[in-house]
Amino acid sequence: MIDDQLNEANESITFTIAKVTSGLTVGPIATHVFTIADNDVFIPTYAIPVLRTLNASFLPDSLGVQCKVVGTVLGVDMQGTASANVSFTIHDGNTGYGVFMPNSTYVVTEGDQVRVIGTVGHFNGLAQMNADSIAFISAGNPLPAPKVVPDINETTESDLVRFNNCYIINAAQWTNAGSGFSVDVTNGSDTLVLRVDKDATDVFAAPAPIGNFDLIGIGGQFDNSAPHNSGYQLLPRYLADLVFPTPLTYDLAITEIMPGSNDLDPMINPDWFEITNYGTSAIDLSGFSWDDDSEVPGTVTLPSITIAAGQTVVVWAGTSANKPLFAGNWGLVGSASVTIISSDEMTGSFPGLGQGGDAVVLFDTSATPIEICKAVYANAVAGFGVEFDTNCTFLGNAVNGQNGAYNSLGGDVGSPGNVAPNFSLTELALAGIKVYPNPAAENVVIELPAGDKTISLTNIAGVKVLHLETSEVQQNVNIGHLPSGVYMLHVSFNGKQAIGKLVKY
Repeated sequence: MIDDQLNEANESITFTIAKVTSGLTVGPIATHVFTIADNDVFIPTYAIPVLRTLNASFLPDSLGVQCKVVGTVLGVDMQGTASANVSFTIHDGNTGYGVFMPNSTYVVTEGDQVRVIGTVGHFNGLAQMNADSIAFISAGNPLPAPKVVPDINETTESDLVRFNNCYIINAAQWTNAGSGFSVDVTNGSDTLVLRVDKDATDVFAAPAPIGNFDLIGIGGQFDNSAPHNSGYQLLPRYLADLVFPTPLTYDLAITEIMPGSNDLDPMINPDWFEITNYGTSAIDLSGFSWDDDSEVPGTVTLPSITIAAGQTVVVWAGTSANKPLFAGNWGLVGSASVTIISSDEMTGSFPGLGQGGDAVVLFDTSATPIEICKAVYANAVAGFGVEFDTNCTFLGNAVNGQNGAYNSLGGDVGSPGNVAPNFSLTELALAGIKVYPNPAAENVVIELPAGDKTISLTNIAGVKVLHLETSEVQQNVNIGHLPSGVYMLHVSFNGKQAIGKLVKY
């Protein structure tokens, strides 16, 4: 029995020829002593940290010592199933150690607890047990949590470690070829070697990772010359050891685009689109950017503005000086839930949005900008908004009376801001004049300042269709005889003139 912990003396059996049959004689050697030599040598059990101590050449200081060690398998067999040899790592819950055995019947399985008997050795500086036997003890044992490190060295050999927020310096090194390949990765200040062994099959077959990721792996070394204090590597076990950050998500969507207004007023008719916060928390849009179907982050950058839960921002190609006109045109004057951002409040040039098909793409401020929403439309009808749901999925052209869409004073159909319009407050209100209802079918009430006033209506062709003079402060005007459409309302008083739109339906 090997390892019965009994040190015994040699034992012997004496054979003597005591008698022979007729015709035979006994020679001078009639006795033989058969000696059984004691090979019962006690094999000590070493803890893994004891095996990790080094000599001046950075090799195990217990080289050649026969011992026994117990540990849990970590990772995969680096010799692969095609070889009768096995090469893997064991750990004690914190510290790891290499194991190599030729012609082994053991099938390497992560989580197995095993007992290894062999001799302390190394392979190109990597300390390992050169095993004579591997005995299975139990399965499904816990694995250690990876240690977060800024670098790899002698202290990380055979340990499970994690190198965070790194990226590949040169993707051409990721060759998916040979018995394995080495790739330089960096976190911006420290650089180390990522070694992909062909036996980590899913990593070996994968394309080169793009962007930043966290790298988990077993510390390795390949240094064939003394002193063995270089050639350190980090070897992932499987593809899950490349941990990519969970993409940020935002409850933001492009919910409407107006790529071609029919409004005749050039101060009001530039393109616009709508950003909706459909979540439950406010979002700071400072530094967020957008582009059309060119999809270039940073093309146009939004100013410092916070969009509250349930609110909208209308991004408009017009100027801030004309925002009151735009707001009045859509009945948004006085609305606290709608913010209008004009082109001169943003950084970058507002791309033109084509009626024949285009997109609005919204990006966040990440180092690698995240595409939050891509609202794509194939075509649009002039004067009609293009609608999308909160997944930025195309729904169709706006229809008056559906999904909150309505007619602007300029005749466009849409719903910038997704709020009920208030046409009783138009740009005329700036002169102390109110017009309601607007739009109207028959009668319109115009509230006026005191004094003599002249009121006139002109159609979109510039033809005057109504004219009256009044000193009333509340004037009823019948427009039932006029065709449906958009009219310009002119009010003259005290040598001044106020202009607004009136919609007849």
